[in-house]
Amino acid sequence: MKEVFFYNWKREPVMQWSDLNIIGVEEAGLVSFDVKVSKSIFEASIRIKTELSELIDFKENLAKLFEQNILVVVFTSSDEDIKIELRREKSGRIYQRFWIRELSARNNLTVNDYFDQTFLPELIDEINNFIMQ
Repeated sequence: MKEVFFYNWKREPVMQWSDLNIIGVEEAGLVSFDVKVSKSIFEASIRIKTELSELIDFKENLAKLFEQNILVVVFTSSDEDIKIELRREKSGRIYQRFWIRELSARNNLTVNDYFDQTFLPELIDEINNFIMQ
């Protein structure tokens, strides 16, 4: 099973994607996958649904962020249960903000953190492998 990890500056995982299921066979089909966000003692997890094309766009925009062609990348799932914002800072760090809505517990968790830009190619590869599984 392929997974995607988003790390903080200490290389500790703060968000994990797993168990991708494609709902439909075309590129514009829906996908669902599990998302788990952890920060300190706090954790939230949910199964989200979004369009496959949105994941592909997110991956392509991450490449543009790495190449310094854009400064901000935002991904919001179709069901709006997760929002991810990555922003390049002048120092070269990438600021990351995750917001997840956990419906079962009626909780929202927001994580603000950062990582070094050298992690972006690995993230892009993981998302590509995740989509292609």
